[in-house]
Amino acid sequence: MIELNTDGYVYALGIGTEWGWQKGLYTARVLKDDILDYTAYEYLVTVEEGIPYWSSSQCDANPLQSVYTRGQASAMYHPGINRYVLLTAQDVFDAPNPWGPWTYAGSWARPPPKGWVGGYQPGIISKDTGENYFWFTIAGQPKNPWSGKEVKYSLNLGKMVMKLEGESDSEVDRYEPNTGFIVLVILVAFCVILYVLTRKF
Repeated sequence: MIELNTDGYVYALGIGTEWGWQKGLYTARVLKDDILDYTAYEYLVTVEEGIPYWSSSQCDANPLQSVYTRGQASAMYHPGINRYVLLTAQDVFDAPNPWGPWTYAGSWARPPPKGWVGGYQPGIISKDTGENYFWFTIAGQPKNPWSGKEVKYSLNLGKMVMKLEGESDSEVDRYEPNTGFIVLVILVAFCVILYVLTRKF
């Protein structure tokens, strides 16, 4: 097993409400051994020349630059591209570090794919990531592929395939990771929606 945590910290990205958030995305960190100690958490204040500065007071925290979400989001480190990836209900962002700089990589739901009414609570699945893809779940209101009627609630499974800057479509399937600086410009391939759970309320 490859140890991906190299600095001993666990990082968290957060907003103040489940949806309808307007103020930006915040970052906190804590040493792995102290994760249950709430007083040990530090909050990102600013980043100057690539160096993050932290405070033990939440009141000092400032939102990240160039990244946003109005609802719940999900993030992970993707070893295949050596970048952090943030998935929202509509967009994807990437960064070399948890504190940034974050880049808007693209949208997978603007405009919505055919049959997709909208979604919320996206969750990246950190297991079984490929060199240029990851799996995710999202709750939402798709249309039933057989009846065409809107499903009031369902859990969907999706596969996000990443196309890197300067890469042709034919190169995506034989992608080899680059250890240098990578800018994601398109992460739009919502390859599959599986109706693994459907429950009407």
